[in-house]
Amino acid sequence: MFRKKIYACVETVSSRLWYKSSKQFFKHSHSYPTNGQTFPFTQTLVVSAAAAFGITLYIAHKNKISCEIDLNPRKVIEIIEKDDPYEKAIRKSRDIVQRVKDEYGIPGLVVGVSIDGRTVWEEGFGYADVENRVMCTSDSVMRIASISKSITMAAVAKLWEQGKLDVDKPVQEYVPSFPQKYFGGKPVTITCRQLVSHLGGIRHYSEEKSEPKKTDGKSNSTDKKEEMDLKEYYLTTKYNDLQSALDMFKDDPLVENPGTKFLYSTHGWTLVSAIVEAVAKEQFTVHITKMFKTLGLNNTYLDENDVLIYNRSRNYMKNRKGNLINAPYVDNSYKWAGGGFLSTVGDLLQFANAMLYSLQAKGPNVFSNINTVLKKNSENCIDKEKSNNDDQLSNSVNQKPLPGFLNSKTIEAMWEPVPPVPNYGMGWSVHLQKQECEFCNKSKFCVYHTGSAVGASSVLLIVPAKNSKNKHSDSASCSIPKGIAVAVLSNMHNVSLLAAALKISKQFDTQ
Repeated sequence: MFRKKIYACVETVSSRLWYKSSKQFFKHSHSYPTNGQTFPFTQTLVVSAAAAFGITLYIAHKNKISCEIDLNPRKVIEIIEKDDPYEKAIRKSRDIVQRVKDEYGIPGLVVGVSIDGRTVWEEGFGYADVENRVMCTSDSVMRIASISKSITMAAVAKLWEQGKLDVDKPVQEYVPSFPQKYFGGKPVTITCRQLVSHLGGIRHYSEEKSEPKKTDGKSNSTDKKEEMDLKEYYLTTKYNDLQSALDMFKDDPLVENPGTKFLYSTHGWTLVSAIVEAVAKEQFTVHITKMFKTLGLNNTYLDENDVLIYNRSRNYMKNRKGNLINAPYVDNSYKWAGGGFLSTVGDLLQFANAMLYSLQAKGPNVFSNINTVLKKNSENCIDKEKSNNDDQLSNSVNQKPLPGFLNSKTIEAMWEPVPPVPNYGMGWSVHLQKQECEFCNKSKFCVYHTGSAVGASSVLLIVPAKNSKNKHSDSASCSIPKGIAVAVLSNMHNVSLLAAALKISKQFDTQ
């Protein structure tokens, strides 16, 4: 039905073009050029060809549909939105993205949305390469910055599940080269759980590459400066091993007493990667790239400058005058785990759905009546365009559901705030469901991570469904994951994208 309506629109417009172009053609065909002037024959020919295409469509379908359609843009939009339940949400989300792009002057931005595990929208805005006029697409590869922490957390959680890692043991049991730390003159213990929750007391970026030692317990961070102004943010040295990266901060005094106060620290995640390397008994870069492949993240990479990575975006920033310039060269090898990955919105949605599926695949009880449910809902559970034969339907019905990458309890632990912090779990920011009063604003439970790197900003948002009912979903209630995931990447730093991601998620949320 939708195609027929589009045919009708094309036919009507084409007929009008044919009429106008024919008049123009005959007008010029009887008047020969004079004084070196030429009539627009080429233009007329092109328009006539387009018109001929429309007339062909008209002849093919004249007995099936009517061409008498109101070409008012609003009417056309209403027709499209009626046939596609996501079109209205996409149209509104485009406006949200465009506003953010205009407000910040972002050269390029890519957004992706998935509902119940299925990608419903991916689109690029602006330029991945301004100088060479390369447009952003859903395949554009950009720095994901601190979303790298959430991906690294999946590797930590897997080792934790396997019993190879105890997140509550002192880090020195896994990384003996990391010195015993003191706070207030007393020895303190730092654990992996504290590190992934930013409770380890380890400093963040510093103004200088090497700072003079200060009295233990007093901050040696330059927290009055913007993060992007700190010199350590712009390191160009390539670190070939984690020990060299640890040497940057391992002997510095703690800023806070471990376990008592939230202190965001990317360096803390470098120590986490050293723990992963020791437990996995292979280099962190090798271990994490294996996990990329396991999760199907085929367009996720280490941010290496000398490696060819197709569709890699350029990176930009604004100078003091507010003009767009190329971001300076940096080497992120000192912080692979905390902010050194590249990816696409498609891969981020894939990762989000892997986490969401793991949360909701709660063991055999969830699927105890899977065959009965699937038989009753087979027309909805299976995409008709992909499953039109009985054999494929039978296989889908009898197939045992696969386990998640992680256990459900592991995801629940990751997405639960770690005391005393009310809004950060293990590698993820956590927003709890909240409503202060009746008829007041109601916020849903969600998890997310934002990121800011040199020449890049990012956000990955996951909103798990409270139940299996979703007006937009064309999947059966038996299928998981259930929920919304939003990924936004941009190639300019110092851009806040979380608010836009939340607004976009609400456009697709009908629960």
